[in-house]
Amino acid sequence: MSFFKISGQRTFPPCYWKLLFQFILSFLLSNIFFFGIAYYLHATRLLINIDYIIPCLLLLFSNLFIRIFGIIVLILLMLIEIHLLLLKFFPFLNFAMIYDLFPFVFIGPKYYLFMFCVLLLGVMFVAFSAWFLNKNQQKFYPIIFSVLIIFLYLYAGVVYRFEFNDNHSYDSNHWSTDSFYINSQSLFYKKHFYKFETEFVVHLGVDVKLVPYKNNNNVGIDSLNKPHNNKILFILAESFGVLNDDDAQQEIFKKLYEKSEYFDFIEDGFINIDDMATVEAEFRELCKKSLENGFKFKNVIDKDVSSCTPHLLNQQGYKTVAFHGATSVMYGRNYFYPKLGFQKIMFNDDMLDKKRCHSFPGTCDSEIFPLIANEFVNNDKVFVYWLTLTSHHPYLEQDIFNHRFDCNKHDIHSSLCNNIKMHTQFIDQLADLSLKPEMRGVEVMVVGDHAAHGIAFDDTLKQDVDKVSFIHFKIKE
Repeated sequence: MSFFKISGQRTFPPCYWKLLFQFILSFLLSNIFFFGIAYYLHATRLLINIDYIIPCLLLLFSNLFIRIFGIIVLILLMLIEIHLLLLKFFPFLNFAMIYDLFPFVFIGPKYYLFMFCVLLLGVMFVAFSAWFLNKNQQKFYPIIFSVLIIFLYLYAGVVYRFEFNDNHSYDSNHWSTDSFYINSQSLFYKKHFYKFETEFVVHLGVDVKLVPYKNNNNVGIDSLNKPHNNKILFILAESFGVLNDDDAQQEIFKKLYEKSEYFDFIEDGFINIDDMATVEAEFRELCKKSLENGFKFKNVIDKDVSSCTPHLLNQQGYKTVAFHGATSVMYGRNYFYPKLGFQKIMFNDDMLDKKRCHSFPGTCDSEIFPLIANEFVNNDKVFVYWLTLTSHHPYLEQDIFNHRFDCNKHDIHSSLCNNIKMHTQFIDQLADLSLKPEMRGVEVMVVGDHAAHGIAFDDTLKQDVDKVSFIHFKIKE
């Protein structure tokens, strides 16, 4: 039965509510899937991404080529969503790095492989469902109604810009944008990622340019004794943030302070930081530099790193050594570490006989402690730099064997609890390392690269995302 009758001869085509419902469902499926993924990963996302209306409209046509084009557009939009999610956790993950690091999905932690399979199956399910929900609909009203819906969402989402508060998102400093209930992810991607691309991705082919670090007097490595001690262990600790609860913060360092009788001094505190990525923190600490413009790390200009601490100590007769449990190709560390002045470098590639951990593919930090001690044997002047790895997001419980830190006591839960337990575990092992005869006379500095990423909303207020922890001590001769 027709909806409206103009005259005895003319009527509006009937409205097929079932088909319209199927169209709306096909549009919402992608939104539900990615909102669920974002919720699981504790990342922010729009409630409604209007972009998916466009490919669903194309799927309403009976022409096979138009429908295939609609599926291609739908998949491309979902890939944009995936890339935006990845950028929240790995801000430097450009297309070139995705290509280089993709094989590590299959040899890395099972969590990453699980998420890859979930995303792959989810994209296939959404595309399959959209194709069949809108199959061969040669109807007038569903298309017209759908066009009206898209204009309604555009008007409500883009013109009125329904905003929601995103102040507590850990990555809000990285994406300094407004957040909305309804908007276009592709417009956001074009506006902000292409802006980011101008600053990073396009400049992948440009030699890296380093500039003086903004907080020039607020760098952890400045706390080292002057003149420099003959034996130095400098540790950049992955995801070592600062807890707002002082008692909880001191609980992490408890075992080191219990060994204070073996130290000439011991102190802890925090430093303010501007960076969100580990590679930025490396240049902050080792060179007191910030990254600007070019990011082709393999072509670091020698004059820009001539003042970096390893280079200066190398000139003063120190043996300079660097340890990192991940692969050497990440961020081109195999290229820029030697330019920073490191004479000996140990990556996962050089430690394949060691145990691998789960949170991030690479050698467990617990396997590296004995190697660190060996570097101080028969070397009068040595600088050892260690970029830790095990405490990398997603902070998996499988990598925790020391449960000394009581999360319930300090009302800390979820992944932040695992992060803190990992650092407590590391500090306890460092305390044990400090008692070894090889470590006598070594000055030790541990400083975080950035705060913990990807933690649950309830725990975001339990740490300061703009600060990192440090602890500094010197072992007696």
